[in-house]
Amino acid sequence: MNNSRPNTQIFNPKRVHLRLEICWVKIMILRRIFLFFGFTFILLSANGQTWCGVGNFSPEEKKTYLELLKNTKPSKKLRKGTAYEIYLKPKVIHNSKGSPSISTTQVFELINKINQDFLPINIQFIVDNNNIQHIVDDEYYDLKTENEGELRSKYDSNEGINIYFTHTITRPDLSQLNGYTSLPNLSQGSNNIVLSYLDNSPSHFSLLKEKIITHELGHYFGLLHTYQDSNHEDITKRELVTRSIGANCSTTGDMLCDTPADPFDRIPSIFSFGCNEKIPSEIRDFNGESYYPPVDNFMSYHHKCGFKFTPMQFQKMESGLNIRLSPLAEYKITKNVSNFLSVLNLDKNVYCKGENVIVDYQKTGSFDAKNQLKVEISDKNGENFREVSEFEVLSDKQIKVKVDQSWETGSNYRLIVKSTLPYSESPLSQNFEIKSYPTAEITSSQIKVNRGESFHLNVTFGGSGPWSFKDWDGFNYSNITSKSISFSIEADSNRLFSISEISNECGTLAQSPSVFIEVLQPSIKIESNGVFCNETLINMPLTGVRTTESADYYQLQIKHNSQTIIILPNLSQNSLQFYLPQEIQKDKTYALKIVGKKLGEFSNTISFIVKNPPAQPSIVTPLHVCYGAENYFLTAIGKNLKWYDEDNSKDFTFSVLLNTKQAYKKNYFVSQSDSNGCESLKSKLEVIVDDPVSAEISGSTSIFLGDSAFVQLNLKGSPPWNVSIDPLGDFNINTPEIKIAVNPLLTTEYRLKGISNYCGIGSVSGSASVVVQTILGNNPVENREIKVFPNPVTQEKVHFEASNERISKVLIYNIKGEILKTQWTKNQSSGDLDLSNIGTGKYCLKLIGTNKTYNYQIVK
Repeated sequence: MNNSRPNTQIFNPKRVHLRLEICWVKIMILRRIFLFFGFTFILLSANGQTWCGVGNFSPEEKKTYLELLKNTKPSKKLRKGTAYEIYLKPKVIHNSKGSPSISTTQVFELINKINQDFLPINIQFIVDNNNIQHIVDDEYYDLKTENEGELRSKYDSNEGINIYFTHTITRPDLSQLNGYTSLPNLSQGSNNIVLSYLDNSPSHFSLLKEKIITHELGHYFGLLHTYQDSNHEDITKRELVTRSIGANCSTTGDMLCDTPADPFDRIPSIFSFGCNEKIPSEIRDFNGESYYPPVDNFMSYHHKCGFKFTPMQFQKMESGLNIRLSPLAEYKITKNVSNFLSVLNLDKNVYCKGENVIVDYQKTGSFDAKNQLKVEISDKNGENFREVSEFEVLSDKQIKVKVDQSWETGSNYRLIVKSTLPYSESPLSQNFEIKSYPTAEITSSQIKVNRGESFHLNVTFGGSGPWSFKDWDGFNYSNITSKSISFSIEADSNRLFSISEISNECGTLAQSPSVFIEVLQPSIKIESNGVFCNETLINMPLTGVRTTESADYYQLQIKHNSQTIIILPNLSQNSLQFYLPQEIQKDKTYALKIVGKKLGEFSNTISFIVKNPPAQPSIVTPLHVCYGAENYFLTAIGKNLKWYDEDNSKDFTFSVLLNTKQAYKKNYFVSQSDSNGCESLKSKLEVIVDDPVSAEISGSTSIFLGDSAFVQLNLKGSPPWNVSIDPLGDFNINTPEIKIAVNPLLTTEYRLKGISNYCGIGSVSGSASVVVQTILGNNPVENREIKVFPNPVTQEKVHFEASNERISKVLIYNIKGEILKTQWTKNQSSGDLDLSNIGTGKYCLKLIGTNKTYNYQIVK
């Protein structure tokens, strides 16, 4: 077929070419109320009407028009060429009251619009004789669908598509429609479209022009809704989102693969979504994929966005012409056609390479005896037709076409049948899918592998998917939609890995691809009790490593589930040392092995768990030890103690006997270990061997009577000390150097009588003396108005005299400011004060007079 079609006029005054889509669906009207996400959505258009009276179709209904064509007989209603002139019979129903209705100009405007929409497939819609029939009939102005038969019996024509414009369309349940039509059919009853113009407001007319009339014409020529079967009770019959392997778009939904899956019938709230608004991600198909419905398509129920047909929709409508233009139809929608060829049916929807496509065709008209038939097939996209060389005419009704191995797999192949004498060609056939037989290959990332390591087996499929197969362990896999599958295998021993029973829709592969894997055994041996201590240096014995290699030649591999941790350990001839990284979790089982850079140099795999080390030993620090203590061993609270001289030392002893024959300070470090061999962190113990206990007194000085002086003590050993000083008495002292204040009344010598601490009695030395100098007579008078004498006082009384004052009370204080005695003197100017109950020492007298208070210091 030549895909280049001649251009046609859109509109002229004498002939209006109207490109019209017509429903090829039975008259089934839906108006449903759905509850979705807590809101109620009513399936209505912007003007409150259901767009189209199209319901859900059974598989039989979808094939109705094909089955009808199989049983038709030839006639002489023919056509030629690839441009189609389709005649229309528009009929506008008015009422006698002059209510609003659609005008002739508006009808031609609609026809001009559909001619633009159908221009890509060279369909021109022509109003027969430019006659728009205006009918005044009150009975059908507001059409009830049950009265459609009566309407059509009065006004139908068999010479063009009957298009009725009524004010409203109401079905028995009182819901209203914007329009309806029928699937392609040979009967006169399918040759009509009914449209509602309502009050013919600008918004109503715009919807009719931009969406509804073209939408109904799409049905008339064979298109289904984009959401067809989206709510099928058998979820496997719902259209999947995917257009890759496993897609079912050619056998369910609208049976076209360039219209995305549309869940509208299941989720009618999509009708109210904005053009760029995403469908909620929780709305998914059987495979769990999100929808991206074609809201801008004529055959969707969305009216807010751009309007278009896809290439496959155009092709399917061309296929519908096989029925609509058939000479066997009870109606005629074109004129002056002859020698008509049509493709009635294909025996299947899906073919495998090498199979035969059985084409039922119809040849009607006068063909020369030397006439030959030719078959052309498109590419997988329904385009670029080329002639088929390998086909056979089985009869005047059937052709057999061999599916060539070179044809690509695809879902939108089309056939046309041509004749030579005279030249004629059929409209496009229905679309069919070509698949190929399966192929498979199994490969490995490695053909040699260390035991215990993982390698990847890759299974790659060719041909058409999905695929099924059986693996090397006898496990069956089905409905595989990925062309490649990777398996992670842990090597144990040499093995041949093969797959078998590889099949797809076309058949089973006779071959069983395989790959052989050689598994190498370990050359290094690790010994371990399976318990490692957290945060401690691990020293693990092993044999078989080569110590002459570089430091990074070996690596330690630690695995847990899918996690692998690599460590570069320190190696010696007989052991391996390392610290565990922080991501290693306690009390979980890990696998460990050492692997060299060369294949085959690896160790056995051991399992281990990590335990926390015990707590540090409990100690008391600093520890004071008496000088000369016998058999003094260090102690700590813990088990299996180890004593170290240095924190980072590896050398330890199980006990420490201190040398107490000399005074010193030293730090020791101690740890404890548990039954797993885990050693704790080390506790630091400061040990002090004290000096021998001793005390020395010093501080000789001279003072005036009443003043203070200090004697100084220097102590050795550990505090606290008990010190006895003559004549001061006993003291508890905590500092090695201390000064003691003294205020003797007489010259005094101070001597240490003894010293001791927790270690025992120590030695004393030194002396201190305080010489007290006294002043004969009274002290200088602090206030010449008062005389106090004698001072110092040697008896039990002291006398006072006031020249111009009366003394009412005398208070006597010690040097700490404490009141020792109060004496009332009855406002006397002189008198004696009793000091009989007061010991020797320095005191202050406070004499309270009538005018002021006087202070005086005395010494008894």
